[in-house]
Amino acid sequence: MSTPASNEKVAVCITAVPGTPQLKKNKFNMGVADPVAKLSAFIQRQLIQDEKLPSIFLFLASSFAPSPDSTIGELYQNFGSGSKLSFNYSLTPAWG
Repeated sequence: MSTPASNEKVAVCITAVPGTPQLKKNKFNMGVADPVAKLSAFIQRQLIQDEKLPSIFLFLASSFAPSPDSTIGELYQNFGSGSKLSFNYSLTPAWG
């Protein structure tokens, strides 16, 4: 896999862990320089219920939680599959 340029986008697929509310849209394009924290904040905004902001746990490859300051580009370079990067999310710890 080649290193993406800083202005490139990566397709990000997000899947809810069973028992977690589903997002209406589960595929997004994110910049390679965007940190994982930006994705987490986006999911939190989408899942706001009764004005409470739930804790979001993000998992990559259904196994580990990436660091919030890891960039989408770094993760894609190391763990991307084909042309996408796949995450799972949960309101409770599920893996790792």
